[in-house]
Amino acid sequence: MKKILFAASECVPFIKTGGLADVVGSLPKYFNKEEYDVRVIMPKYLCIKESLRSQMKYVTHFYTDFYWRTQYVGVLEMEYEGVHFYFVDSEFYFGGPWPYGNMYEDIEKFCFFSKAVLSILPLIGFKPDIIHCHGWMTALAPLYIKKAYKDEPSFRDAKVVFSVFEDDFKESFNADFVNRLVLKGVTKKDMAHLKAPVDYATLCKLAIDYSDGVIQQSENVNEEVMEYARQAGKPILEYQTPETFAEACNEFYDKVWETEQK
Repeated sequence: MKKILFAASECVPFIKTGGLADVVGSLPKYFNKEEYDVRVIMPKYLCIKESLRSQMKYVTHFYTDFYWRTQYVGVLEMEYEGVHFYFVDSEFYFGGPWPYGNMYEDIEKFCFFSKAVLSILPLIGFKPDIIHCHGWMTALAPLYIKKAYKDEPSFRDAKVVFSVFEDDFKESFNADFVNRLVLKGVTKKDMAHLKAPVDYATLCKLAIDYSDGVIQQSENVNEEVMEYARQAGKPILEYQTPETFAEACNEFYDKVWETEQK
């Protein structure tokens, strides 16, 4: 049985601001449960409805050094419509009235989320064969997986898939800002693409560099990003209609899994 972990910033029915939440909430239901164990991990936002938050069960917690602080990381779980969900709890990052806000704060928030996800996996006993990172919010996760956590037994052999959505943002930042968020085990060479100004395309290209496959999840995405993936020779799943996507994604996972690790 193949084990797949979806890492995402939002998911129906918990929180939704766009199509990413629909994909993450619906796709796991389409996999044959005798062949695939698909689970989802996302932030435990304070703005999730209380009727859903009250169903989440505490699993464990720990503290992690991030940026210049020591941060609490809680882990909760629940099953919803046959799908197993994990939630990353941090009131510092996820305690606001809305999942997104100031872009500078969001970059830090989702870098923290990516690190927390990978720190949680050894504690929950789930060893994914494929880690599917959804959207720019998880753009640093592939780098972390292949570099900072490359020797972690829980997922050192896992393949990484990165989905590109129609979630292009217009802001840019000084490279030093993002460089401050990298982890031990990541070198300046690994971050070669993060040259000022760091923008949406730059982050996505970094994710593609350390992914084993790329999915064009929305019909209209940043073409610079997709062309970069094609030039990199990565396996690509081009845009699919909602009617064909589940089956195509299933086949794509098999293709990525069978591709020799570079």
